[in-house]
Amino acid sequence: MADENNGLPKKFSEDGVHPNKEGYAIMAPLVESAISEALKIPSIKVGDIGT
Repeated sequence: MADENNGLPKKFSEDGVHPNKEGYAIMAPLVESAISEALKIPSIKVGDIGT
């Protein structure tokens, strides 16, 4: 989403740094996906607990 100055394009930000509504709409699913992936933990089998 970066422009030639490594900021947000005017379409997604008034000041090039902070996203506007359209910027957040683009970013939200990306952030949600990254957080979901980061929070995944391996499943633990009941027999593995305490061993």
